[in-house]
Amino acid sequence: YALDTETGAKEWNFTTGDRVVASPTVVNGTVFIGSEDETMYALDADTGQKEWDYAAGDSVKGSATVVNGIVYFGTNFNKKIHAVDAETGSVEWTATASSYVQSSPTVKNGTVYIGSNGDAVHALDADTGSYVWNYTTDGVVQSSPTVAGGTVYVGSGGTKLHAIDADTGSLKWDYDTGDGVKSSPTVK
Repeated sequence: YALDTETGAKEWNFTTGDRVVASPTVVNGTVFIGSEDETMYALDADTGQKEWDYAAGDSVKGSATVVNGIVYFGTNFNKKIHAVDAETGSVEWTATASSYVQSSPTVKNGTVYIGSNGDAVHALDADTGSYVWNYTTDGVVQSSPTVAGGTVYVGSGGTKLHAIDADTGSLKWDYDTGDGVKSSPTVK
């Protein structure tokens, strides 16, 4: 749904073939939204008309990230990370994660950082999808990584917040919260 921020009146809605559990991403007048109907959609932000759709092969539970004209997102059971052209919906590359991907990616300095339910954070080259490094956590990673000052911050379903070197994938420190961390960290 697109609602007027002043009045709350509906401007348009778009129906997918199944539930939408991720937040939409809006870039340059296009809404990117994944669905459990195994599709990533690009919609005109003003009208809600479909610009393209991409068959992802499995449900899309995390939000898309759009950087330099590429839409990055993960899919659930097929364990894929996708890079799709934002204008056309054509595939640039796909990579396989260690397990289900419900995390939303973060792209910084040419690297895609994304968590998986395989107790891991993956770093991939944004242009090619080849792996830069993998870091094993103490539980599933459904939170989205935050990258600041050369460090990747991410929570895990174990009990820790991890601070990982963005270039090497080595642990800088971790903090035991006493419970699983599903929300995404913020750095001031």
